[in-house]
Amino acid sequence: MSEWFNVIFINMNPQEHIRRVLREETLNQILINQIKDNGILDTSRLVGGLKELMNLLGEEYFTDDIKIKLIKEIVLKTEEEYLTFIEMNENPLVLTDEDDLLTQIEMLYPHDVAVFYYYGYDQESADEAYINYDILTSRLLKDIFNMVINYYIKNEM
Repeated sequence: MSEWFNVIFINMNPQEHIRRVLREETLNQILINQIKDNGILDTSRLVGGLKELMNLLGEEYFTDDIKIKLIKEIVLKTEEEYLTFIEMNENPLVLTDEDDLLTQIEMLYPHDVAVFYYYGYDQESADEAYINYDILTSRLLKDIFNMVINYYIKNEM
């Protein structure tokens, strides 16, 4: 066993260890209840910001459904109620890049993403479609989530 394990667990009073675990579980449950009542962003203000809340809850709390809710909360906080990748200082997420077709996500709305289709060699003509967050792959959702979180933390809207 490593030395830190001995210091933390072997030298720790079993009752103190139990109290520590219960305090952490109680805090997490309080935060989760606050999130249900007030949303993630309002709850994050209670603990010093979104980054701190995410650290307290841990990565496992942020399921795809929670990520979608948080993206929606942040997008609704913007003046226009949409967020472009340019505003976030990010490159669009390319979905396909074939001979005559480039498809990429360039904008985020509260309930869906805007996908732009560019045709032809010059790729000047474009069509636009909207895809609900629920349909996105977990990988795409994670990429979007990370971009939006980084944008929010930098700007603390």
